[in-house]
Amino acid sequence: MRRCHAAVCDTLCGMPDSLITTWHLVRSARKAAGLSQLQLASRAGTSQPAIARYEAGLVSPDLDTLARLLHACGHRLVVDSVPFDPIDLRQLQDSISMSPARRSARNRRVTALAATAALARREGRVRPLRAGG
Repeated sequence: MRRCHAAVCDTLCGMPDSLITTWHLVRSARKAAGLSQLQLASRAGTSQPAIARYEAGLVSPDLDTLARLLHACGHRLVVDSVPFDPIDLRQLQDSISMSPARRSARNRRVTALAATAALARREGRVRPLRAGG
């Protein structure tokens, strides 16, 4: 899964980019910089109530404002465009069609599998795949 290109989210929370929101970017960058909302507002040339609204998700800053806020925290915004993958849409539709209990059970299985793979990787038990099999 691709990760958010903003180093602050990749480093601090590791959230998948599909879950990253502007309020999360602003809040994570501000906290990583050790700034209060008032200090960020002063550095970015805006007001503390505006920062509070962004972080509460009540309003979303435009890209220029978001870039300015992140820059004031010592980060830069990188925006990327990637081709649409219809498999993602199919997987989403499959998930939506499942009952909550079935989705939860599948998520538990996937989480357990990921934990097992991570442990095997840490312990050096992972072998490279051979070509053709």
